[in-house]
Amino acid sequence: MPPTRKQLASRKALWSGLEMVVIDTETTGLVGDVRIVSIALLGVSGGKVVVSSSWLVNPGTTRIGATHIHGLTAADLQDQPGFAQLADVIRTHLHSDQPGGVVLTGHNVSFDAACLAREFARTRLPCPPLRLLDTAALAKAAHVAPVSGKLDALLDALGMSNPAKHTALGDALLTAAASIELIGRLADRGVTTVENLLVPFDAKQARLQLLERELVELTPEHQAAHDADLTTPGVGWRRSLSASSRTVLTWPAVSRTVCRPAPTPARSSSGPSGRRFAPRWTGAW
Repeated sequence: MPPTRKQLASRKALWSGLEMVVIDTETTGLVGDVRIVSIALLGVSGGKVVVSSSWLVNPGTTRIGATHIHGLTAADLQDQPGFAQLADVIRTHLHSDQPGGVVLTGHNVSFDAACLAREFARTRLPCPPLRLLDTAALAKAAHVAPVSGKLDALLDALGMSNPAKHTALGDALLTAAASIELIGRLADRGVTTVENLLVPFDAKQARLQLLERELVELTPEHQAAHDADLTTPGVGWRRSLSASSRTVLTWPAVSRTVCRPAPTPARSSSGPSGRRFAPRWTGAW
């Protein structure tokens, strides 16, 4: 059923004070010295996607995570720009005249924001001020209850599907669609602002937490994949997907999976406070 005039007016009023950037990243892992290998940023205004950009990013390392899932190999990334070369244009996308900074929206957005903060710190550039809006908070406020915390579960609860799973731009587009739908439902219930759902972002604290904590739980599918020995020929990420085997999409095939198996034995490295700790590399959602 199409929205009524009253609902359309309520949605217009809510969106008049809200501009956001939807983010999705692909990284080399979930914790520790995480590097971005792909990123998608979508500008949303008036309830519509008005800007869409995505990049492959050379992480400066040959260990790029689960190639057998996201389809990216070291060869795919070796001629791509590093984050430092993209930092200025990414900062432009994240610029906002709104008090408190841009509203950065995503599925498990705190992880994406932490990865951004780590990358900006490496370039010695300050991370732009951000306010975080997570799809989980929107879903809860709109009384939508997915069966799990996965993006696919949220899309199922909204009657949507994702034809381009594990691509940064594909997932970002569906995250934007889900966010727009949820905000529309809030407006239909008379909600006039989402300010109460926004979370201030502490870039320094997020960077430190990313070094030490496990952020998500492995799915059984990914657990089996991550148990594969990365150093054994023909196993794990060394089974690179050929171009002919990839799904042809209407946007670049840039992935969402973020994973790295636990090294054995664990290597010790210095934590942010100077103490020694053994980093744990875990799976993806």
